[in-house]
Amino acid sequence: MIRSVVSDWKEDDHLRFEKELFHRKHTFLDRIDVSDAGLAALIDATPDDYIDVVTMGDDPSNKETWRTGDVRGMKGADIIEAVKNGRVWLNLRDLNHLMPDYAKLLDDIYESFEDACPGLQTRRRQLGFIISSPHISTFYHVDVPITILWQLRGVKRVFHYPKKEPYISEELMERIYLNEIDEVEIPFELSWDDRPDCSTVELRPGEMLLWGHNDPHRVENHDMMNVSLSTEHFTLETMKRYGVYFANGYLRRRFGMGQLGIAVEGLSPWMKSAFTAMLKKSGIQKQHRRVKWVSFRVDPDAPNGVRDIEPYPHGAFNASAEAKNKAA
Repeated sequence: MIRSVVSDWKEDDHLRFEKELFHRKHTFLDRIDVSDAGLAALIDATPDDYIDVVTMGDDPSNKETWRTGDVRGMKGADIIEAVKNGRVWLNLRDLNHLMPDYAKLLDDIYESFEDACPGLQTRRRQLGFIISSPHISTFYHVDVPITILWQLRGVKRVFHYPKKEPYISEELMERIYLNEIDEVEIPFELSWDDRPDCSTVELRPGEMLLWGHNDPHRVENHDMMNVSLSTEHFTLETMKRYGVYFANGYLRRRFGMGQLGIAVEGLSPWMKSAFTAMLKKSGIQKQHRRVKWVSFRVDPDAPNGVRDIEPYPHGAFNASAEAKNKAA
């Protein structure tokens, strides 16, 4: 069954899956329409609230240029035109909840992985589409779920870094998990690319790439529009890691606690996960979340396909914005 998803799966790949850079071939090129017309139709069929849009500058170390935008009410064909000729990154989120074909595709993917990897049980599966302009970058960041890229159109270069200092710290991981900072706001130095423990992968249509959970990475598009399927999932281990980082971060901030363990074995991570669940249910941590602002609108006639607007708070973060305004 796995070869219907990953065509060059090797006998011992279950030992590598989720543990290291995992670069293989997938079978989806004939299953998904990634022509301009097909992508425009997909955007038109996706509710505005499920479309994230970002623009950025050409210096991956200048995080100030990473900005959130708006495509509400726009036609898919106009958005594709802006992507092809501008600096626009789109993510069509959670399509498995909206479209039966993509729900089926997501089930096929993870049922195949679970069948091929003894003991693997995936949770909170999601599927989205990333459509992005020529030459742009997805800045250096860390993903909270386990993420897999399935390249469908164009070529991109993926830069991978180890999950250790100086690339990422426990304090930064806590801030990401607590939503105090955006995933792309962590520090980055271009000189890291030359270090022997960092690596790059050229990802071409028909190829997929997976890395270890929470491994830092960034992406640069070649000189063409890129389209990738993106799938996300958690396992029991990664859900416990979420609970550990979230609880540790809260305990340090609220009670000034010092050294706290990050192990996901034993009783402690279960207790921290239960504490995290209580905190999230109470909503007490929301007052510390970052404020996310929308500062441009996609416009195929504007330079770089974006037109600046008066900033307004992103809908998913309104509660945080209201808290900040009240404090002021």
